[in-house]
Amino acid sequence: MRGQFVALSALALTFSSGVLASPLQTRATCADTTLAETIVQGFSPRFSAHTLDTLTGIVDKDSTLSNDWQIQSQPFKAWTNAQSGTSAVPLFKLSWSPLTGGQDWKFVLGGATASSPPTPPSGWTLVTLNGVPVIPAWVYATQVCGSVPLYSVANSGSSDHWYTTSLKEKSSFVAAGWADEGVVAYVLSPA
Repeated sequence: MRGQFVALSALALTFSSGVLASPLQTRATCADTTLAETIVQGFSPRFSAHTLDTLTGIVDKDSTLSNDWQIQSQPFKAWTNAQSGTSAVPLFKLSWSPLTGGQDWKFVLGGATASSPPTPPSGWTLVTLNGVPVIPAWVYATQVCGSVPLYSVANSGSSDHWYTTSLKEKSSFVAAGWADEGVVAYVLSPA
């Protein structure tokens, strides 16, 4: 009887202390939200396409590479580097250049680390800088830790992608003829 009391007391202490009993529900899988940064969506008239990056990344490219990015939204928050011991995974950047000119960028999940990029679909290439894959954000592959879906829509006529956490906004794009590319990843709400 005494052994049962000790076991039940330990179980009660586990639940009352806020420590989760199931290894599948550990808090260690959640990245620290105070370290997340706002990811912005910029549009380039020269490339006729949108991209995702931090505000610093967009402004720096405008200044050093003479790009023409116009910030159009702040769709989500995420981490700009690996979050050790968490469920955060890299969001890789792919590039496609149509024969008619312009550019398109698509953001996709690969493996759990920066050294495990996805195999790009036909016509797309993995964007790298000095041989290292470009990873604008670290996100979640599943809806955990209070994350929300990041939707993608594509306009095949102009070779462009748009990203949003708003289901209503995504539906409006689809109603306007953009293709629904579903959920890309799970991110923190921009607010």
